[in-house]
Amino acid sequence: MRNKKGSLMVFAALLLAGAQAASAAEDTTFKLFWKDGIRGESGDGDFKFKLGGRLQFDGAFFQQDNDNQKSFGGMHDGSEFRRARLELDAVIYQRFIFKTQYDFANGSPALKDCYLGMTGVPYIGRIRIGQSIEPLSLDQITSSKYSEFMERGLTTTFAPDRNPGINLNNAFLNDRLTYGFGVFRNGDDTTGNSGGDGTWALTGRLTGLPWYADENKLLHVGVAASYRDISGTVRYSSRPEAHLAKTVADTNDRSSETPPITIAAKYAVTVGPEMAFVYGPYSLQSEFMYNYNDADKVENPEFYAYSIGASWWITGESRRFKTDLAEFDRVKPKRNFLQSGGLGAWELALRYSYLDLDNGDITGGKVSDVTAGINWQWNPNMRMMFNYVHSNIEDKNNLDGAMNTYEMRAQVDF
Repeated sequence: MRNKKGSLMVFAALLLAGAQAASAAEDTTFKLFWKDGIRGESGDGDFKFKLGGRLQFDGAFFQQDNDNQKSFGGMHDGSEFRRARLELDAVIYQRFIFKTQYDFANGSPALKDCYLGMTGVPYIGRIRIGQSIEPLSLDQITSSKYSEFMERGLTTTFAPDRNPGINLNNAFLNDRLTYGFGVFRNGDDTTGNSGGDGTWALTGRLTGLPWYADENKLLHVGVAASYRDISGTVRYSSRPEAHLAKTVADTNDRSSETPPITIAAKYAVTVGPEMAFVYGPYSLQSEFMYNYNDADKVENPEFYAYSIGASWWITGESRRFKTDLAEFDRVKPKRNFLQSGGLGAWELALRYSYLDLDNGDITGGKVSDVTAGINWQWNPNMRMMFNYVHSNIEDKNNLDGAMNTYEMRAQVDF
């Protein structure tokens, strides 16, 4: 009997010791910290989250010549909250992810990124199911938080933004080669909803780093393409590189003298090569977009756009390139403004963009923009941007209208 009691005591002690060991192995602590945003992480690393957001307040002043005013009317000076977003990124059990992001800039919530998925899937990499940016155009997929100019170039006229679907991407050969591919619905990028038959798209992007010395010295090349089932009408339009300006190019025909000519198309194809070169504080970036539409009532219209830009960080910083995602990332000043006598980081940038929406019976217009920018990065999360945009616009009557835009932005993001 005594041996049985002793055995039970030993067994109980072993159970207690095992429970204590399991409890010690399962670290249930949770830490909250700042790293370019508010972050949290469980002690065992299984759960992580980041609470982020951005606020961009813009102002613009316009100067038009007589032809430009005759074609488009007056461009009104103004200001706006260009973006006012809150977002939550999370990792669950190390491999599972979700993200939700809303923009409140227009006074009511507009859905932006909203997806769930997983990472580390063999051969596939990362899977996102929901609404995300389609992998077409380096300029488009690089976040507005890190762009060199207040607005993206004219090439993004043909680049879709966010759409609901399944999005895959991965990196190979030590991040020297990346791919992105997705199947999407042509949806409403403010709600994530999509309805009706057809209206789907296949979009893919392949990139490489033929030369990579380090994160500050590299050559990036890539090509992307998108096939879009239209089964209805399609329209392409663009402002100059100023969001407060009016639309100046539109395939639905800007003139009120004749009924608008719409493009009724079965499908559309867009192909775009891209390039970026970074050598310390200097960088170059260029894109070309070709767009083809299989139309019913007009001769298959073809449009195109291109851009080329350069920048110089005069305080010695460098544009940061995320090799695993093939996109640009946050720049951190060597010395923050108002800290230890620092002046922050200063960048000079220059870009030329051209868009042609004239083809056959479609007279959407031609636009060329020269944009000069000064970026003053106070610290990793705050900056001021100053842009001057000189635009030349040609309408269907061959009136060469010109306008100047002076704009600035105050930005905080985390």
